[in-house]
Amino acid sequence: MASAFCGTCVQLGSAVLVCAVRPQVVGLSPSLRVVHYFSAADRAVEASRVRRQIHGPYPGSAPVLSTRNKRVESVSAEGARCTQAGHDYGQVDGFCLRDQKDFLDGVPPARRLLDPVVVDGGAPGHWKLRLG
Repeated sequence: MASAFCGTCVQLGSAVLVCAVRPQVVGLSPSLRVVHYFSAADRAVEASRVRRQIHGPYPGSAPVLSTRNKRVESVSAEGARCTQAGHDYGQVDGFCLRDQKDFLDGVPPARRLLDPVVVDGGAPGHWKLRLG
């Protein structure tokens, strides 16, 4: 498997928790599952996007990974507890931490604290973390 993960992404067995900076997945192994958490309210990610002069959807603030592949899950963490810059919800918010544990335990998204976000007339585009 060839993958392009930065140093803060975590791979545990056949699961990957993808960070907000570089969630590219190249040559996804058939046994590998990936989850990408993002939040449009993440000011640290927005500052990074502006500094890099990138226009359009940006990892960490939008669901940039294709969810057509059922092994890839994009999860909106908007509204989750976070640090002052709207960042680190994956380390601070109890619901996000629980979802990470469930993901690593192989629990499918429909059985976790997630709600489907429907786009393009009916297909779930990504998931929304259920908070409280």
